[in-house]
Amino acid sequence: MGGPDSGLDAMMGKVLVICIVSVVAMTVLVLVDRYRLERLRYELGELRLSAELRDAGSDTVLTKGLP
Repeated sequence: MGGPDSGLDAMMGKVLVICIVSVVAMTVLVLVDRYRLERLRYELGELRLSAELRDAGSDTVLTKGLP
């Protein structure tokens, strides 16, 4: 990484390490954000299902007394 006869300037090695760390950090941030989005999507589905079941339950109670 930038030794005397390596053909790579010492500054280029440092920049390479910084770029690799940056890409890994961005990947982690995107994965965390994606996980959060999927968790919220799952919770929304659960809430919708709960609301549908509650609405379906109230409809059956109202229609039971009708001929």
